[in-house]
Amino acid sequence: MNSHTSLSFGPAALAAAPWDCDVAATPAGLFAAIATPALYRQQPFRLTGLPVLANARDTAKRLELLRQSLALGLAEYHWAFAPSFAPTADEFVAISQVLKDARQRFAYEFFWFWPASYPEVSPDPALQHLERDETEPALAHWRMAAEAGSAVAQHNLAVYFHVQALAGERIWPAHDDTRRDSWQTAFAHWQRLATNDDFWALISRRLMQLDDPQLPPDLGDDLRRALLPAIAGINAQLAAHYSTRDNTPLARWHAELLQQIFGGTFAGAQVLANCGRVLTGQLETRRAETARDTQADPARGLAATRPLLELAMRQFDLISRACGGDSTYLRELSTSTATTTLDALVDYQRATGDNAACLPCLRLLQTWSVSPELAARIEQAHAIMSEAGTSAEPSTPAALALSLGEHRLTLDATGVQFDEWLIAIDELGGFRHAPASAEAGLAPLLAWWSPACAITLDDPALLPADDAGAARYARIVEACERWLVPPLVARLTETIRQGGSLEIGAVTLTAEGICLAPAHGETAALVPYAAARLLTQDDHLLCSSAADTSVSVAFSPREDWNVVLLPPLLAALATP
Repeated sequence: MNSHTSLSFGPAALAAAPWDCDVAATPAGLFAAIATPALYRQQPFRLTGLPVLANARDTAKRLELLRQSLALGLAEYHWAFAPSFAPTADEFVAISQVLKDARQRFAYEFFWFWPASYPEVSPDPALQHLERDETEPALAHWRMAAEAGSAVAQHNLAVYFHVQALAGERIWPAHDDTRRDSWQTAFAHWQRLATNDDFWALISRRLMQLDDPQLPPDLGDDLRRALLPAIAGINAQLAAHYSTRDNTPLARWHAELLQQIFGGTFAGAQVLANCGRVLTGQLETRRAETARDTQADPARGLAATRPLLELAMRQFDLISRACGGDSTYLRELSTSTATTTLDALVDYQRATGDNAACLPCLRLLQTWSVSPELAARIEQAHAIMSEAGTSAEPSTPAALALSLGEHRLTLDATGVQFDEWLIAIDELGGFRHAPASAEAGLAPLLAWWSPACAITLDDPALLPADDAGAARYARIVEACERWLVPPLVARLTETIRQGGSLEIGAVTLTAEGICLAPAHGETAALVPYAAARLLTQDDHLLCSSAADTSVSVAFSPREDWNVVLLPPLLAALATP
């Protein structure tokens, strides 16, 4: 059985990472331009079955043969790692253009399988196995040759395991041992190649053989320095990709892998700093947007900082895991982000006079590692706004801030934050909570939901099922009812009145009334809000019609989102 994953050749294969001429013009950019998670999906030698040393004539013949077989409906792709679907005519054109460009062709040649005689052409048993889709014999051949000191075999093993690792991104969860082993093995082979003088001597020979002004013989030294940063950059791009899609486990997995591979190694700090820049591209864009929005309207300064802070906390977490918590790059990034945030908060305070709303953000900035000068500015702003806020509202706390073991929870009028996870009040879409249940052995539960993330506190270590846990739970619920529930209920009420709907458990709230869908299959009943009744029974809430109490629906506040909002929602919707 072959141990490889087939390639899906879709219309976006080569377009997934277009050749950046400006980047590719630099020596390091030769690799950087193609070193993306789509590297092997867009690999022209993989897509065509061409050997990397095929000359221009053989390349043209191969492409024409494939084009004709496709036109006749006879296309068959039986070589190892062949595409699962035949390329289109437009894709053939794209492949042809790549293979005609000397720099692009060489870059892709570097990241595919070589004959043992590289850079000379000769029959190769391992490549003949690949032509017959026999990957296991080829792999065994390379392993044996690598043990004997073959730099080409070492290179082919690096490519093989790199292909496997990237293909596995679609199927392996973060905790899968195969994921870890494939990536670590691929990195180990690339690292050996980076220090293998024999290997780079082959590259120099190939460059002299090509004799192309775009590929001077001395390019090999630059490529040697660029190899590991380019390889690491792929994992940084994967971490950034998963972060933007709220797949935190996989984002953190790739960040931690980078630290594991490069942390403490020669030139590792620079490699990881380069990865950090890949990870934080979005953050730089968000910083610029925050500064622009605040400059246009200072009163929007507070609102503009929320998405910046939420993104920053996620990115800082990845940078810390990849580069180390004490890395210079993380400190520089924290300082620049905190500067933008502080400026926006000061502008907002001057425009609105609202000191209290700025304090949670300032407290968050106080926990960041920033320059001493900026730390002093943050402390000064916090002291001034705290004093002003206290004198204005001496009896009303600005926020609830709790330490839950090693974690920190903050609740205020701007939203809820647990460690790096932040849900702004205007993004909050769901809330549920339930006290401890001694009979069921359950700790208290608190949970908040937004389209971007969910925060759930149900760990007995955070909220134990005892008097201390019950008191902490009560304080958090009180804070939620003070700051979060009123604006959330007002927003949901307005949405429903304007023709929208809201599902809570087995009921639907509409502009006309509450639609009850009983559990036993009876016909759903539409009950006007003025006629709806709520009753607490054991650990559940019952909703029924005052005119017909046989029509009722039970909810579990522990399991159903927004059940705790039903009383104020029904009251608000029943009011003309």
